[in-house]
Amino acid sequence: MLKGNKLTPILIILLLLGLVAGFFAVNSGIKSKKLSEEKEELTFQLADVMKDLETSRVTLDTMRGKNAMLDSLLSRRSQKLDSMTTVVENLLRSNRINRSELSKAQKMLAQLQEENTFYVSRIDSLYTQNVKLAELSDSLQVKLTEEIIISSQLRTENTMLSDKVAMGSLLQANNMYVTGIKTKSSGKEVETNKTKRMEQIKVCFETGENRVRDIGRVTLHLRIVNPEGVALSIQSLGSGVFIDSTSGKEIQYTKELVFNYDNTNKQVCAYWANNIFSPGKYTAEIYQDGHKLRVKEFELK
Repeated sequence: MLKGNKLTPILIILLLLGLVAGFFAVNSGIKSKKLSEEKEELTFQLADVMKDLETSRVTLDTMRGKNAMLDSLLSRRSQKLDSMTTVVENLLRSNRINRSELSKAQKMLAQLQEENTFYVSRIDSLYTQNVKLAELSDSLQVKLTEEIIISSQLRTENTMLSDKVAMGSLLQANNMYVTGIKTKSSGKEVETNKTKRMEQIKVCFETGENRVRDIGRVTLHLRIVNPEGVALSIQSLGSGVFIDSTSGKEIQYTKELVFNYDNTNKQVCAYWANNIFSPGKYTAEIYQDGHKLRVKEFELK
């Protein structure tokens, strides 16, 4: 009887220990099941987030090449999201994930969603700014093109006006008269058309009135061309070249005529006494600023 009484406490203790072990086993199973369910739910959430990320990645990739700042932001975003995604995937792949690791995965998943929302918003803002800048650039380009056209038109009009003013300032060289002369001992000039007797060629003309031209010094060019078509010229005596206003080519002239002009009609005469050897038809031409004012043919015998 005493022996039976001694076994009773031991049995009670063993029973209690069994109950405690069973309780912990059941509780551990419940926790494990709950942890597994949370892990599975988190895996589904990650799949949804990855789907959203991939959709936004495709959309954002179409924005590349718009500007350097946008490309840099896209690159940083992709690197950061890829790194965070890898960490979450590795945690969820683990067969022995614990509560701490699961909590970490949940936090990183939430952060992934926040990061994606932030970058999409930021990039949308930059993209909108870029579109506005592009529209502004196009508008400025259109205005610049319009200004260039207007400027070109103004230059053309100014050139035409300048040409009109230039043409309006030309003298007339009216009543042009050319003859050969011989000067007597008394100083009197005698006209002759014979090369053996003449000493000089005399060219005279009238400027006519011109109220457009400013009063002051005027320079004209006399060009005498012999029967061979060559301009009479001697550099040491003041011959030279000018630029023809029509062709833009250099034209040899015989003599430069410089005088003061006061807007009234004025007679101008010039003499040339060199290289007059050949009989035949000559021409005398008067130029002003490259423009031909008058041509006169004459013949020497």
